[in-house]
Amino acid sequence: MQKLQSYIIISLFILFGSMLSRAELANVALNGHPTANADLYGNANILKLVDGDRQNVFHGNTGLPDGFAYALDLGKNYAVTQLKIYPRQDGCCAERLTDFRISVHGTNELGEMGGEIWGADQFADGSNPPSTNGSLVTINLPSPQTGRWIEVRSLKSPVPD
Repeated sequence: MQKLQSYIIISLFILFGSMLSRAELANVALNGHPTANADLYGNANILKLVDGDRQNVFHGNTGLPDGFAYALDLGKNYAVTQLKIYPRQDGCCAERLTDFRISVHGTNELGEMGGEIWGADQFADGSNPPSTNGSLVTINLPSPQTGRWIEVRSLKSPVPD
């Protein structure tokens, strides 16, 4: 039996991988429910996080609270093996994607995001990935981590505008 690596494209920011049953890729984010814990700039639609269009640009508003985060409810558990982050692709503002934590979470008894199952700080040294066309950050988890929620949380204080 082949293994299927499914994935989530969070437009411009994240692509998550999980193991299923064959060696193909399948987008599982399109049915996910994205949220942000603060307003987006220009009242942007949070669905841009999962629409698969890497040319979309959206971000949090100015004056963001510490701990600004994007979260994605996948709707069910997946064994996550890889996360891919698509930074902005337009050459602008690469310095904004720095010092963040990406994590896999379970679900609490109310169906909300539960405790962290796995997480890793990224670009904590102040560096950042480029924001040019084709930019991609791939994070391989040390072993499959089963969870329903994915979160990307800024560790910067204050959070850059």
